Amino acid sequence: MKFRSSPTALDQFIAESATVSGDRQEDTKQLKPKALLVLTYFFLISSTQPLSVSAKNTVDLEHPKILNREPLNYTDKRGTHRMKQFVITPSAGKRLIAKALSSNPTIRGVLKKGTLVIVAGTTNGYVAEEVLKSIGVEDFSKKGFFRGIILPPKKKVTNEGRLADESGFPGDVVIVNGVWQKAKTINDAVDDLKEGDVILKGANALDLQRRQAAVLIGHPKAGTASLVLQAVAGRRVKLIIPVGLEKRVDADLYGLAQKLNLPEAGGYRLLPIPGEVFTEIDAIKQLTGAYVEVVAAGGVCGAEGSCLVAVSGTGKQEKAAEELWMSVACEPPFDEL
Repeated sequence: MKFRSSPTALDQFIAESATVSGDRQEDTKQLKPKALLVLTYFFLISSTQPLSVSAKNTVDLEHPKILNREPLNYTDKRGTHRMKQFVITPSAGKRLIAKALSSNPTIRGVLKKGTLVIVAGTTNGYVAEEVLKSIGVEDFSKKGFFRGIILPPKKKVTNEGRLADESGFPGDVVIVNGVWQKAKTINDAVDDLKEGDVILKGANALDLQRRQAAVLIGHPKAGTASLVLQAVAGRRVKLIIPVGLEKRVDADLYGLAQKLNLPEAGGYRLLPIPGEVFTEIDAIKQLTGAYVEVVAAGGVCGAEGSCLVAVSGTGKQEKAAEELWMSVACEPPFDEL
């Protein structure tokens, strides 16, 4: 699909101006009102007339510079703008990310040959469910599938951000050549990971504009993040970071890390990690091809932490996005401590 603007008088004016400036045949004072008239005309035409579609001057809609800017103005035959809006709760977002990653080409490839490590975390609990289901495993439970966790103040955690009783911790999910290695952890698998293998690890902070993520650190040896970095930086293992939009922050993560990691600071530390960020936006884009952007956030009565997203695309893409949203919209809140 390509977009073209109608020819304007500005092109003619530029040509005429070039001629005049060369031989000084026209008084420059007479050019000023003419320039003002033409520029006003150009502004009105460009701001009121929709872009027309033709077969020339095509634009690659998949180009990153297009995807990261304003959404395209899709219209139907009647000239009506198409867009759908959906409320995505944190739990629905986790399920949405999980559905997309279970069918992601990178994940499907490593399940056939290689090692996939899904590091325990609340979002990754949903991911593990969907991925294991895709290889025929139905008896996985995400209950207790986390280490550090953020809870309301009335629920207590240790100084490292963990539950006092972790007797129910099931371990991480390690899958080798499509076979689940039950009760294994990343600590068991990290030394054998190599280029071509994949790690999935969640995050606590998301810089959506820069597509960067960071994890809170409570463990004095940086916990599983330190093991992940050994494989990613040391042996080029691919890291994908499933992280929900409710974890957006509006500051540079490296700047935040400098503040939280100062010797005189207290509380958790922060570690930005290098990897491919994967949010609900990426999930919808992968599964439907539609353009997605966050337009509002928040809610009550179970919608706390939710995001309102606007989805635009072809009629087929928007219908697919609506069906996808309906499949996760009523996901119950996470309550599997």
